Amino acid sequence: MTARLLKMVSKTVPLLSVSLITCVDLLALPAVAEETPLVPGPCLEKRADIRKAIKDAEAHNIGVKPYEDALASIEEEIKAGKTEAEITPRLNSLKSSLYAQFMNYRTLKSGAATAVSGSDFKKLARAKYLPESQLEGIMLTMVNDERRKAGLSTLKSSSKLAGLARAHSRNMYQNNYTDHVEPDGSRLVDRARAAGIKDSDFVFENVCWMQFFESPFGTIKNAHLAFMNSPVHKGNLMGATRKSIGIGVTYNKKLSVYVTQVLSDGDI
Repeated sequence: MTARLLKMVSKTVPLLSVSLITCVDLLALPAVAEETPLVPGPCLEKRADIRKAIKDAEAHNIGVKPYEDALASIEEEIKAGKTEAEITPRLNSLKSSLYAQFMNYRTLKSGAATAVSGSDFKKLARAKYLPESQLEGIMLTMVNDERRKAGLSTLKSSSKLAGLARAHSRNMYQNNYTDHVEPDGSRLVDRARAAGIKDSDFVFENVCWMQFFESPFGTIKNAHLAFMNSPVHKGNLMGATRKSIGIGVTYNKKLSVYVTQVLSDGDI
């Protein structure tokens, strides 16, 4: 099978990991009592929903001050007589921003990839859709199979490294790029240090964007083959001193995938 790799880059950086918590479903968050009544007027139900979501986010230690300030500003505008047509765009923007914050939270808090049995590959290859987490597990299995064949130890699936990998894949998708440097200028070394990973835990990163090919399984297999057919990327994956790996996969709307692999010589 020919790997259709459109963009792929690799980098080695001394260090790293990330702190993980629990996966949050916005709709399942517990209700929190409102402290003060909202201003009567247009879009009252939508404002109440946003206020509840802000309180729920705060209960899960997500920073909410910008959202509280934005809602307070909208309340003042309603007091001043702004119409529904005038405040609706601001409410929609606030709701979208808050939802994006929850999505980022879910990305960072998810656990490590779980290996998929090779015996399941035939069934998975026919699936029209597979969850991103399952694609990560398939790639983990493929990587460790390659290492076994080469007589190398298998890699531990790390929740901390997966947090870094997933956040970077989502950032690449949201900002439409494929690189190690994020739009704000942060590099792997910066993101890893911010996550509390030690410089002594050398970290390596592979990233790519892979065009959809036949099925989600076929697409992730092509991404794996592309990495293995590149000497630098393969070197990162097959290094004898590697101990841990985190994989992050993010679909785009056409089921192409952004893939990030973060590897470490440390037992993270």
